[in-house]
Amino acid sequence: MSEIIIANGVTPVSIGILLLFSIIFAQVATFFWTAIIGFTIQLFSRNPVQFASPLDYSNEGPLYSQTAVVMPVFNEDPVRVIDGFESTVRSLLSAGKTQKFHFHVLSDTTSEDIAQQEQTLFNDLKLRLGDHGNLIHYRRRLTNTDRKVGNIAEFCRQYSDKYETMIVLDADSIMSGAALLKLAYLMQNNPSTGIIQMVTLPINQDTLFARMMQFSGRMCSEMFCTGRSFWQLGEGNYFGHNAIIRLKPFIKNCQLPKLSGSGPLSGAILSHDFVEAAWMRRAGYEVWNLADGEGSYEELPSNILDYARRDRRWCQGNLQHLRLLFTKGIHPISRMHFLMGALSFVASPLWLIMLSLGLAQIISQTINRVIILAPDNSLDAYLLPTWPVFKTTEAMILFLITAIMLLLPRLLALVLTLSQQQRRLRFGGSIAVCSGVLLEIIFAVLVAPVLMIFHTCYVMLTACGWGVGWNTQNRGNRALSVVESSRDLFIHVLVGIALLAMTFLFVPTHLIWLSPVLAGLLFSIPLTVTSSYDFNGKWQQRWKLLATPEELFSPDEIKLTNNKPILGS
Repeated sequence: MSEIIIANGVTPVSIGILLLFSIIFAQVATFFWTAIIGFTIQLFSRNPVQFASPLDYSNEGPLYSQTAVVMPVFNEDPVRVIDGFESTVRSLLSAGKTQKFHFHVLSDTTSEDIAQQEQTLFNDLKLRLGDHGNLIHYRRRLTNTDRKVGNIAEFCRQYSDKYETMIVLDADSIMSGAALLKLAYLMQNNPSTGIIQMVTLPINQDTLFARMMQFSGRMCSEMFCTGRSFWQLGEGNYFGHNAIIRLKPFIKNCQLPKLSGSGPLSGAILSHDFVEAAWMRRAGYEVWNLADGEGSYEELPSNILDYARRDRRWCQGNLQHLRLLFTKGIHPISRMHFLMGALSFVASPLWLIMLSLGLAQIISQTINRVIILAPDNSLDAYLLPTWPVFKTTEAMILFLITAIMLLLPRLLALVLTLSQQQRRLRFGGSIAVCSGVLLEIIFAVLVAPVLMIFHTCYVMLTACGWGVGWNTQNRGNRALSVVESSRDLFIHVLVGIALLAMTFLFVPTHLIWLSPVLAGLLFSIPLTVTSSYDFNGKWQQRWKLLATPEELFSPDEIKLTNNKPILGS
């Protein structure tokens, strides 16, 4: 990259481009090598955490510790909440050993109508469970102080003497009884462990966008988590749900600080999970990420706009972590989690700035095709001009390297799927899997610049002092209108038109290089609208396209939620 950028001399612009590229490429390289490690370990069917400080995975004998399974909810669809909650409870009943588990719905709902529905549906469930109804409990806070963190904290203060461990679910989480028992045994057998996080597998959505995300996540997440587990070991991360926590050290050591000052980077920490994992590790307890996600599920937003709106809160929360980066006593890997979490959003404006600077430099060199070295207009300057140098070969090599590093993880996940007959059949067979990967790659290329602009706007809004509230997510299938999409995406189209005009007028030969970015931005509105309708997904279901094992061979614990209602806007 340095050979390409400084071929015509060192300038502030070239130095800026090289610096931005180095930061972004470091992030790409980290994900790439994590995928390589995960692929290698999974290919040889090895357990990533057995290379050092192995966890005791035995699940024989009695369970001694009491575990609370808690589901915090806030103005969610009550039918979906209770369906998922019931599914998890019934799965554990089928697995046995229920005497060591209690289930709690922790409501922070502010709408009286929704709260009434929650209570009614919960009471109905208690009756349906009969003698097992005493396993489940419902509590509603009238004042949701400190949001989800405060909800969990109040539960911990109230029940710290009754439970040794706590499994946290999200409002759209489902876990099998086998997964709950696995986490409980792991925590019992490994007393030095404070948090164990399971992979969450995406399920249940029908729109084209959601099916793309489900397929990609189901294909790649376990491979990536295997790689992360290998190099993070006991310094893993916590993602806020589908994880088990040792209660007393969590209460003692994981209280979140209030960030000083004013503005969105101060006050209560929105992305609490990363910080709680870092604080738990600082206290001397290990945090593990399990690569096996079997029996651990969640649902994704059904369209691009809802997906991006969810990222808005995460962006602000992850940027808050930068203020904790140099906190005394935390592990270097915990600092890396903070840095990488912030970079996952900051990378978008860096990409956009680098793209703009690179295009500006190319246009400048094209307009000024002859660089005059002699400033005094001497004869030598005209007789011996220095022409701009274009490192075409190096640029092509760099493009290929970057493309390989971005695309190879998906292809490695495909190789793993095709190499295992049972896994291949669970995804619908070889043709369906290969077609799905090709379609998902094309879709991901088009969606990437759309999310880049969203994340750039979010980082800029946060930097300018505009915070975000804590709103309920739209979790069900929701078709978008052209009006709503146009309102949220007009900036994307304007950026695409500006890039297209500048490139076409000054360097039309570079249109081919920018075509993925331009296509994603210029067609962002129709792409967003058409991918939000569930009829696209239902057509694919018939042909097993973008199918996942949970769709084709649905486990008992998720069958109950397959007919959930469609939520409104």
